[in-house]
Amino acid sequence: MTDVIEALEEFGICLESIWPYDIKMVNRPPNNEAYEAAKDHKITEALQVNIDLYEMKSCLAQGFPFAFGLKLFASFDQATNTGVVPMPSATDRSRQSHGNHALLAVGYSDQSQAFIVRNSWGEDWVGY
Repeated sequence: MTDVIEALEEFGICLESIWPYDIKMVNRPPNNEAYEAAKDHKITEALQVNIDLYEMKSCLAQGFPFAFGLKLFASFDQATNTGVVPMPSATDRSRQSHGNHALLAVGYSDQSQAFIVRNSWGEDWVGY
């Protein structure tokens, strides 16, 4: 995650309409238009959030989203239909491809005791 945050500080990020998510392109560098557009969208400051529910909720309540990484299990694919990523069961297998992933926490629901996240896989992923 540190490398990603440092890249966002140095290069920024472009709009998805300029460089849309395409699984075939994940290991290719963006085009010049994407790099130019990204310059206007840089992270100005990044702080580490500890793995502590109170601290994470406090961060969100103050209007600061946070990025986090997680290991993906086969059950993650259920989110495509439901929008809910379940906790993996003891028998849940790790995904064979794209086994690790980063998400952005943008909110928290006390009622469902779940984070509200944004994914980088585009508008077609669970209504984005």
